[in-house]
Amino acid sequence: MYPFISAFIYQYLKKGNLKDLFLSSFSLSILIYEGNTHPLLFYVTISCIVLIAYLTINFFKKVFLNSASISIRKDFAFLFRAIQILFFFFLFSAYRLLPEFDQLFTGGSYFVGDASNIKFSELISIFLSGSQHPFLSKEIESAQYNWWEFGNYIGLIPVIILLMALPFIRKDEIYILLGLLISLFIMTGTFSFIFSQLPFYSKLRCLGRWSITSVFITSILIAIFTNRIIILIRLTRNTYKRAIVKMYLFCLLCISFFVYYDLQIINAKNLKNLFPFTLNNYKSLSNDFKTVAIIPSYGAFSSQFPAIINNISVRDGYEILNSNRILFAQDEENYQGEYFLESNEVKVNPIHFSPGYIKFFIFLQEDTVLHINGNYSVHWKATNGYTPYSENNLLSLKLHKAKNEFTLYYLSLYFVIGFILSLLGYLYFFIKLVFHSFARES
Repeated sequence: MYPFISAFIYQYLKKGNLKDLFLSSFSLSILIYEGNTHPLLFYVTISCIVLIAYLTINFFKKVFLNSASISIRKDFAFLFRAIQILFFFFLFSAYRLLPEFDQLFTGGSYFVGDASNIKFSELISIFLSGSQHPFLSKEIESAQYNWWEFGNYIGLIPVIILLMALPFIRKDEIYILLGLLISLFIMTGTFSFIFSQLPFYSKLRCLGRWSITSVFITSILIAIFTNRIIILIRLTRNTYKRAIVKMYLFCLLCISFFVYYDLQIINAKNLKNLFPFTLNNYKSLSNDFKTVAIIPSYGAFSSQFPAIINNISVRDGYEILNSNRILFAQDEENYQGEYFLESNEVKVNPIHFSPGYIKFFIFLQEDTVLHINGNYSVHWKATNGYTPYSENNLLSLKLHKAKNEFTLYYLSLYFVIGFILSLLGYLYFFIKLVFHSFARES
């Protein structure tokens, strides 16, 4: 998605078209819809740093060097368009972002920072050394994590082309090169003292993952270089320039195929071993929901896929939530099941279960309390006048003598607000684009 996002953003910053504004914000939103926050955070961070550097340098040129070629008004329009993209991105993504912000600031996570950082001298190994078999991978001495967390082989040819491209970079493109340098510095932990003080960034670990931004910016610089070579050839007065351009494009195509083949051989040589577990290996054994402490897995703190297939809750997951640490797991002394009564009068099981919707029918001889081995949240609601509350951070409800029939359901107010905001954002663009289309036809 990075190339498409960059193209849409560039077009909107340059021309200010409504369609490009929608495409820019929507393509950014796709990164958060996908589920992983890292690609979005990396992209937005580097883009904002480059934009701020661009505007700052232009401002000082205008003020102190009295450069007539730089328009302050144009820079403000540039900045305003960038803010518009972020604003509508927030609207489109609000239904996901607001609940995640709520979880982040109320629950938080059990975070362990990096014990060591990658050295500058080891960057060469990251981009030029082949990845290893997943069971053996830990090639860089100072790396705390396995190869797939930071390894990003691109090969020697792209690096050589990048070095050849540097003399062809213009002054107004130096900010792209600045983005590359910043991403490399981030990988080595240079800015850790700043990130540790910022929301979201203070919870980042494994800084080698920022190599993805370095590879993307490298591809942009190489594309600028290859395109500029074509322009230079066309500007020459050589009678054979068409043939030269065709030959150049043919050579470029050959290099591209070679790089692709090289990447496939090096990065995918262990592809069959990287994904040894298929859906057929994990058929659901039981519909009974249960909590376990951990499911051992290579390369991760705990495996989640078999847990989902087998209707299992993993307490000590890959990213540990603070609130989870009070829960009891199967085979532990205090584990009494997923649903248990304080009086231990009867064994309790729901008549329907899904992660956000649990239905109960319980008949009791006396008043008691139902405890559910799950995290309490203010977003849990109950029907028929029952009120969920927290007891030792477990989800609990007071039950009365005789029949108790109710449904527990999870409905986040932040999700509702976010959904409305997202809907309004899409509705705004729908009306504007339709109106704009009719206006052009008339």
